[in-house]
Amino acid sequence: MSRQVELGTPDISVIALVGDHGPWLGESVLSVLSQPGCRLELVLVDHGAPASVWKRCLEHADSDARVRCVRPGPVSEAERWRLGRDVAEGEYLQFLSLPDLLGPHSLLTLFAAAVRESADAVVGRQLLYTPQETLGAEIAWKHVPLHEKPGASDVYTDPGLLGVRGSRGVLLHAVAARSLDLHPGDGRLDAEGSVGVMLLAKLRRVVAVDAVAWIRRTAPGASWQERMAELLSSENEAADQLLRLSSETLWRSFWRSSLDGHLRPLVADVIAKTRGAVFEPVLRQQLLEYLLRRDRSEWMRLQPRLRAGFSLLAEGEPELVAPAWRMWDAREGVASGADLATSARLIRRLARSRFADELAVSRYYSELVIRPGAQQDLEDAQILALGKILRLEEHSARVAVELKDPSDRELTLHQALTRKDPDLLNPPGELPRTVVCHSAALSGEQLELRTLLPSGVTLGSGTVVSSHGQSTPVQLTAETSPGEPDGHWVIRCAVTALEPDVTYTLKVPLSATKAQASAYVHLSEGAEHRIQTAAETLIVDAETPGSRLRIRRHQFTAAQRWWRRREGLSVSRTAR
Repeated sequence: MSRQVELGTPDISVIALVGDHGPWLGESVLSVLSQPGCRLELVLVDHGAPASVWKRCLEHADSDARVRCVRPGPVSEAERWRLGRDVAEGEYLQFLSLPDLLGPHSLLTLFAAAVRESADAVVGRQLLYTPQETLGAEIAWKHVPLHEKPGASDVYTDPGLLGVRGSRGVLLHAVAARSLDLHPGDGRLDAEGSVGVMLLAKLRRVVAVDAVAWIRRTAPGASWQERMAELLSSENEAADQLLRLSSETLWRSFWRSSLDGHLRPLVADVIAKTRGAVFEPVLRQQLLEYLLRRDRSEWMRLQPRLRAGFSLLAEGEPELVAPAWRMWDAREGVASGADLATSARLIRRLARSRFADELAVSRYYSELVIRPGAQQDLEDAQILALGKILRLEEHSARVAVELKDPSDRELTLHQALTRKDPDLLNPPGELPRTVVCHSAALSGEQLELRTLLPSGVTLGSGTVVSSHGQSTPVQLTAETSPGEPDGHWVIRCAVTALEPDVTYTLKVPLSATKAQASAYVHLSEGAEHRIQTAAETLIVDAETPGSRLRIRRHQFTAAQRWWRRREGLSVSRTAR
């Protein structure tokens, strides 16, 4: 086997611990040795590698002079990293986790920036890769100022550098690494070699380059929820470390990049990947702890729908995140009572959350319940059901109407839901105090009285009331006048049921929406109606104009009847 020889002190030393990494070893070593443009060495340190795997390491060392194998005695993992670091000869160091890969040309990119800026560390982007898909860059760089020529500074003068934490693609100056005793798992670099907050706080000069330096591969069994729980756990640890630095500027910058860079993608992933799925307790607990540590001023800078989405996740209701997100975007019209009930349940959950703010809750309430509900003819039962779901009396301090120039009906609906009083929105119908009769006529054996009632008021059948004496009550009927617009009613009673020379007044039952009453019939303008037949006279009058209608049946005496017949015969002869 031919042996490659490279002379001179290496620019970069890549250090890796070799355990049971047989499936990953070949590709990882190749990703290092194929880096162009700089002198490098690869230091492989035994960490319980099986005999077959270690044999492959030795074969790499035999075939390429840039590979060195170190096999220490029974020492800790930290000591193995230190040993690899101390035997390395490069001016710059990189700690490699063997399941991962170096990005193409990454070492040259990082090394050039380090030399140009005299930096203690250079950090590049990393990609997250699984056997199924490449998930994209893990680190949010929005708050890191990047230019064609990388700008370098420390984290105190440029807090935006906090955006590079969590990346494994870091190149360290060997002198700084040894003086600070840096190695994976020391608290400044995590167990996998990712950048921590304390590392950024300790280094004099750091450069962030906008290039993929690292490809992080995950095992086939790693789930999205496990990765997110791991991310949030590292953020919680970073928050605790920052508190010890007592720097308000760093604290706020940390949360600005963390909330926008990590929680926004988390909500997007929940909508895309876990709709209808169970939010695992470990992930929910990490999110809950994360939100409890948040900086409130930075938290309030997020969109209301983001704060609402995080609150629902922390409260254990991921299934509501997608509709909450969609409703806020589209302000969907509500077509049914079931949709209103769904929105009401969402509002109640938000109002009870420790993390949702009043503005977000009120805007959801206004857009999803008040505005569409006020456009519908809600029944009393629907208003009571919505009020029961919302329980606004418990959350009145957090829920208000957030609409520009709300209408009277929208404000009334809010009051009805708050007090659980449907009458505020659907008041009882108003009933007239009197029913006015404008005409009276005889139709066969029936006396017909015609009246006009307001829209929505119904006239029921009832009893003609005698004004005095012991007369028998007379039943009347009432119906709408056929062929005429609504509101025209006809009241009928049998003439033969009226006792002669007894004065009657009419009292009729009225009904409307949620209202019932009785009212006397009044005569229009007190006009008197005399209806004569051959044997009697029906008198419909009132004592005074506009007062109660009276009915009297006056029968003729024998002489009056004889005289009426004679008048009728005389009229008949004259007509002939």
